[in-house]
Amino acid sequence: MNHVRSISVFRWDDRPGRHGLNILRWDNRPGRRSRAFTLIELLTVIGIIALISSITIMGFRAVTKDAKRSSAKNAIMASLDTARAYAIKNNQVVLVAFVPRFVNETQTQIEVVTAAYTRASRSVNVSTGAGSYNAIFDCFRPINDTPSRRLPIGVNVAGPSYATDEDNTWYVASNLSKTSEEAGNVIGVMYGPDGTRRMNSPVNDSDFFWIDFNGDQRQTPDPTGQFVGSIYEMHDATDEICIELVPLLSVFDEQACREIEGDSDWTNSATRQAELGDYINKNADRINFNRYTGVAMK
Repeated sequence: MNHVRSISVFRWDDRPGRHGLNILRWDNRPGRRSRAFTLIELLTVIGIIALISSITIMGFRAVTKDAKRSSAKNAIMASLDTARAYAIKNNQVVLVAFVPRFVNETQTQIEVVTAAYTRASRSVNVSTGAGSYNAIFDCFRPINDTPSRRLPIGVNVAGPSYATDEDNTWYVASNLSKTSEEAGNVIGVMYGPDGTRRMNSPVNDSDFFWIDFNGDQRQTPDPTGQFVGSIYEMHDATDEICIELVPLLSVFDEQACREIEGDSDWTNSATRQAELGDYINKNADRINFNRYTGVAMK
């Protein structure tokens, strides 16, 4: 027959200097003595557990964010290596572009698209503040046997802008779900048939490139005047805007940037560029390219 050998009771201790709730444990086993815990001791233990839990959660979140950025960087490196190898093997000009796509109404995800030059170009009259001129627009088309890759949600890719003399100016894709924000760009990396990275077409020296996603052999919308603001600004998921070629890539956590910098004022282009640039300069992972071979380097 089992006998109860111990029991716990609560007792208020009102002795001078000992005020508090005691937990008394009575143990009738031979050689065992009773043990008491004060309420202060229990609260101290609970506080330590809560502190350790908070530190663990914060550490887990940091590790998760680093893992997302690392995963994105690996996916980009794989796409770049594949595109370069395809360009050399098939003696073609190949473009890797980073295009924003809808995940749902509130989230955008970057798709890494590999496209080849179709050898089709068109002459377009481009208007600028200084006047207008005819330019050659080269048409690219996604390579069917080279599937696109999507980066983890919240991760974006930027390329440096040389349109100004400021070091914190970067081309960053639009977040299509933020319709009130200033529109962004689509950046890309181009490889020539010899595998080297190019900043213009090795075929005709063109500076304008677009990807024909819908296969109609026309740019959507037509660059003769239907674009809102610029042929480089992406306002809608169906826009086939011109690609900004960049000499290096910066992979960063856009979600963290929005949380730290605050994106409520990104309706202003200068503010958006400045806050994105400040965060990218401090927190992004770089992908550079060998000057002579075009090989991507972490």
